Amino acid sequence: MNLSALLDLFAAFLIPVVILIILSIGYWKDVNVFETFIEGAKEGIDITNKIAPYLIAIFIAIDLMNCSGLLYILIGCLKPITGFMNFPPEVLPLILIKPFSGSGYTIVLADIFKQHGTESFIGKFASILAGSTETIFYVITVYFGVVGIKNLRHAFAAAITTELAAIFIAFVVAKMFF
Repeated sequence: MNLSALLDLFAAFLIPVVILIILSIGYWKDVNVFETFIEGAKEGIDITNKIAPYLIAIFIAIDLMNCSGLLYILIGCLKPITGFMNFPPEVLPLILIKPFSGSGYTIVLADIFKQHGTESFIGKFASILAGSTETIFYVITVYFGVVGIKNLRHAFAAAITTELAAIFIAFVVAKMFF
């Protein structure tokens, strides 16, 4: 049996074994596992109800940004700056969408791969960006909104600073290695 087949067999049994371990520990500690599961599911539904308005708001904002053409206006404004720095403008949509939407970013990333290939400098730089940057507006909106934090000034400044640092470092790393 080769390693791949062994890993497939391990993966097939992993979840049932973990469930069996949880049930066994619950039985051993005299915990009503079913009731505990139901309580956790109720808490999950409550959290979903708290998060839903924030998710809807951020998705509407992303859609408005795309439909209004604001994204392309921003890209047009940033092209002279990126050209001066020898920064590929093809990744600007990624940089502008990622703070708002991970799924939107994935679509743009796939489009870059289709146009430029995964082995091109642009494809590799986009891949590094994918792992280096964060959906900061999504995270701030959802997590801070759920717990009711209204003053986002310092968190927002820190998030933007780290996002810009990640973009810069990703560019430097891509230039160094590719």
